[in-house]
Amino acid sequence: MEPDYDSVMYDNLIYDALNHNLVHLEMPDIDRCFEGGDPRYFEAETIPDAVDYVKGAKIKAMLLFVKADIPMCELTEAIDALKPYCTEECLENGKILFGTGDETTKDCTKFRALFVFGHIEDEKTENKSDFGEDIPF
Repeated sequence: MEPDYDSVMYDNLIYDALNHNLVHLEMPDIDRCFEGGDPRYFEAETIPDAVDYVKGAKIKAMLLFVKADIPMCELTEAIDALKPYCTEECLENGKILFGTGDETTKDCTKFRALFVFGHIEDEKTENKSDFGEDIPF
């Protein structure tokens, strides 16, 4: 049985974060960051795309990795754009990991990330009725 796309990309991202990263990370850093969570893999070409993905969510842990040819200031901008969606635990307990590639890769998406989310708001259950409450018939 072949592994699914997300698990392959997850493994590739972890491998790059540990072995092709200008920022020094070790596996215990990643284990501590994601302990007890179920990380979701995500990739985007722009910061607004990444922000759209996390809107309505509470990020409990994050690993954000960018291509080698992306300036560090753009990585900082991306982290700053995602911080409003982070929980206090994420911000205060060092559960934001980041890195940038140490070699140029052609076929790689600009931003790759692993997110552990807390509660994700469901707009469908929030807006049960256009009148703001259910009216019995």
